[in-house]
Amino acid sequence: MSQSPKKGGKVAVRSVVDSTNTTTTTPLDYSFKDLCHIADLTEEEPRNGPKPHSITNVEVAKSTEEREPAAHAQAVVKKYKTNALRLNNNALTEIVGFFEVTSTILCQPECLSWVDLSFNRLKTIDPVFVELTELKVLYLHGNEIDKILEVDKLSQLPKLKSLTLHGNPIETGNREAYKQYVVATVPQLKTFDFSGITKSDRATASRRLLMKTSKA
Repeated sequence: MSQSPKKGGKVAVRSVVDSTNTTTTTPLDYSFKDLCHIADLTEEEPRNGPKPHSITNVEVAKSTEEREPAAHAQAVVKKYKTNALRLNNNALTEIVGFFEVTSTILCQPECLSWVDLSFNRLKTIDPVFVELTELKVLYLHGNEIDKILEVDKLSQLPKLKSLTLHGNPIETGNREAYKQYVVATVPQLKTFDFSGITKSDRATASRRLLMKTSKA
């Protein structure tokens, strides 16, 4: 990780793609764009990333061919072939419409496996993540998530291996309880807040979960 200039009183940390994960492609980078709405992506050019591919837009092509045959040849859109997306250090408060928007810029948004949404203003973990069944890495640190139960949504992601949530209000208070809850709720994780999860961590989390279940 490398540090970038402060934004909103926080030190902006640029997350690095895990080089050991050979299935992760070069991220499409929309960081530091002052994005307030996910729809703003369609009006921005990425900082860097893979080269775009020219793809025939079937729906557009069909309609233009019927109305204006000459325009049919121009019914081509540019999309990026990547499974990694940087949206960190913006001003996003929600990501409603995530799939609709990313479908206009990505060839296969459903194949995203690495997403960085750190240092935004998210207060919840959007249910859209449950639909990203290939997701392996999710960075949400430096947001405004204040309810630990939001983490429950991520338990449905079978391939999720790395998660960050530090710097959110849910971390304040009893940090050990916070970590134990996440490890118990999302047992498929290998790393949490950039630290490996040990056997001891899992044992402690399991005891906590057992105690919680017995009291229910």
